[in-house]
Amino acid sequence: MKARRLLEGAGAGILLTLGLTWNNLSSWRLDLYGRQMPINTVVRAIAIDLVLISLACAGLLWLLERVDGKDRTLLWALFASALVARALGGLAAVEVFDHEGVTPLRTFVVVLVLWLLLWIFRRHWYTRAIRGFRFFLLILGFCIFWMLPQLVWLGFAQQPHDQMAFSKPVAAQAVPHRRVVWLLFDEMSYDQLFDHRWPRLEMPNFDQLRAESVNFSEVQPDGFYTAIVVPSIMLGQPVSNVRSSTAGYLYLRSSAQDPWRRFDPNATLFADAKNLGWTTGRVSWSLPECRLMPEQLDRCWMQLFPYGDHFSQQNSTLGNVVAPVRAVVARLKGDPTRDTQSAAEAISSLLNAAQSLAADENIDFVLIHLPVPHPRGTYHRATGEISYGGSYIDNLALSDKILGELESTLAKTSSASMTTLIISSDHSWRVPIWRNKSGWTREDEAASQGKFEPRPVLMVHFPGETATETITQPFPILKEHDLIENLLHNPMNAEELEDWVSKQPAQH
Repeated sequence: MKARRLLEGAGAGILLTLGLTWNNLSSWRLDLYGRQMPINTVVRAIAIDLVLISLACAGLLWLLERVDGKDRTLLWALFASALVARALGGLAAVEVFDHEGVTPLRTFVVVLVLWLLLWIFRRHWYTRAIRGFRFFLLILGFCIFWMLPQLVWLGFAQQPHDQMAFSKPVAAQAVPHRRVVWLLFDEMSYDQLFDHRWPRLEMPNFDQLRAESVNFSEVQPDGFYTAIVVPSIMLGQPVSNVRSSTAGYLYLRSSAQDPWRRFDPNATLFADAKNLGWTTGRVSWSLPECRLMPEQLDRCWMQLFPYGDHFSQQNSTLGNVVAPVRAVVARLKGDPTRDTQSAAEAISSLLNAAQSLAADENIDFVLIHLPVPHPRGTYHRATGEISYGGSYIDNLALSDKILGELESTLAKTSSASMTTLIISSDHSWRVPIWRNKSGWTREDEAASQGKFEPRPVLMVHFPGETATETITQPFPILKEHDLIENLLHNPMNAEELEDWVSKQPAQH
């Protein structure tokens, strides 16, 4: 009985820690890709947490047996409901399934009501169902015999040490000279920006730029996630899925039938630019580009997506063991001051890096990936303050402010008269993802009307351009790769770009 209880406890521990273990043990291993490496202390801590939580669950089972050895009280239903809710919540958090409407609280209530109905109307069925659930925990508990060794192995495997920023010496450039500056606004919706803008939302910098640029009104998206869309544009190839190696390197494939292949930095736009004699630089948000393209970039700065679990490669193993507890305490306390400082510091540091790169005329081809208007809201347009609690509409206002600041920086460079500016987004506002998450506001609901409009943004402003042109021809987002390749090879103007687009084969 003791061995059985330990295995049941292990099964319960696995359910409770799915949100921690999935991204390390699944074939995708995206935790190894999305965090600053090395994360050995994080993985070791997860292994220890799995053991401790499994032992705690075994102890709880022992207590439940002492109270009711025949599995008849509602305490068992509470225990089972909590396990199911936490497991689904963990899988939803790591985006294993489309979790619109699925929250731990809702799951807990629904499952508990089902148990309660059995308990009231079919007590003997209730007892059998609880015993069946315990048998499920027993079978699942055997998985700890492969999960734990795998976590231990990953915890001691050799991993790269990320440089979060680097700058190589490059030859001073004669000025003025041709530059291409590409600003990628994460999750910007064309519909919200131009077609159905929120009433009284002023975006003077985007409006002015649109009046002097080639505007693509029918960009066709090719993915829902930044980790898929950005590599596909870099390579000019469709990407259906991505995963990470144990060393945090990116693997991808074009379809479910294709073999996995390692992301080739020498096949990217930055490698092509280097081959053409351009110097290159990138400010990256949420993607580990300094790790992926160290030879193809002359300057790089990256800020990885902030996880809310309080794990950190800078912590010791024991420090990371208590990270989930700290995360729960932080959520319960809901310290707005700390959140505000964190958001302000993150945005400030990224904008400083973006301003520095935009001002560096020794870097010819620049990509700046900005974390706005990506939810959750980190800005209040009424006060101009950076803090959580705003809406997507607030983040659009912040996007306009940032655009104005970066345009001002570029205007002060000696090469401003020879700089082509590209504005784009990786995907539109993903309403189905955010609508049932914390941070969704009434303004978000009113602006979106609960609907997903898929068009991302693409504008190209050529030096000296003072008129607007709108291309209504459907334009696949993957074609941005070819467009930028053309800009790198040869100077273009608005008329030449329109002619080039008109010659592209029709998409079906």
